[in-house]
Order: sequence, then C-alpha cells, then structure tokens
Amino acid sequence: MRELKTVEEAVHQFKEAVFRSKATLQLLSELVVEVAALEAKVSIWQVDDLGGLYRITAARYYLDGKLIYEWSADSGVPAPPRELEIRNHATEVGPHTLQVNLDVRGRGGKVFRYVDDWAVTVQSSYQFDVEAGKQTYLRVHATRDAGVRKAFLDKPTVEYEIRSEAIREATP
Repeated sequence: MRELKTVEEAVHQFKEAVFRSKATLQLLSELVVEVAALEAKVSIWQVDDLGGLYRITAARYYLDGKLIYEWSADSGVPAPPRELEIRNHATEVGPHTLQVNLDVRGRGGKVFRYVDDWAVTVQSSYQFDVEAGKQTYLRVHATRDAGVRKAFLDKPTVEYEIRSEAIREATP
C-alpha cells in the first residue's frame, strides 16, 4: 500500500511538472509569435471613388481567407466614410492575399430612378508581400471603369495601390 501511495505521489508530481512545462512553452510560443509579428505591419484602406452614380451597400474583406471587415447597409450601421481604415495591425512577413467583395447599387437620383434597382457584386483578389521591418499600406479603390463600351453594371471595379515604408519612419 505504501509503495502504491509513493507511486501515486510521483505521478501527481510528474503531472504537475508537465503542466507547468506546457504553460511555459505556451507563453514562450506566444512571445515568439508576437515578436515575429512585430517585424511587419499592414494597413488596409477602403477608398470610395465610385462617384455619384453608384453607392456601396455592403463590403467584405478577407485577409488570407479570414474575414477582417464586414459592413452592410441593412445592418443599420451608418455608411463608412469615403476613406476608411479597414485594418492596421502587425502581421507575418511573407505573401498574403486580400479578397474584396463589394455590393454596389446604382444611384439614379430623381431623373434616372430605374438605376436605383441595378445591383452588382464586385469581387477582386490581390496578392502582395509584406517585408520584415516594413509597414505596408494597401489602398483598395472602389472605382469605375471609364470605358464607353462597358455596360453600366460592368463599370464598378476595384484597383489597388500599395507602398511600403520602414516601420520607424512609417506615418499614417
């Protein structure tokens, strides 16, 4: 019986040591990830350059397949301003993919009311690299194609503007 108690105490001590080691490893892992993430930052902006003929009624942004921003006119939240910062966070160094889905409706005003019923979903994807020690600024311009041969619903599009600066020198 005494041997069984000794073995049981040893097992409990071993379990406790394993638990402490696991907690320490978890903290170290989080610290390593945090330090690695601080090596680079990304700032994503939405810029509404559609003009008076269109309005954005919903927006969804995905970074590397994860939803990072969602807005809908149906949600009761006021429309975002013409320029909106979607994200400004530390991120991993390397390649990333931004997917943008915008629901756009026509805005005909008093004269062309039928245009108000026209709607289109603009889907776009953009691959970019984030460098170590850099702040990457990615501006997503919701704009319209100026081509005269394009149909009204084919004109809304997305264009990307990207620039990088050293983190120490980065300014918004």
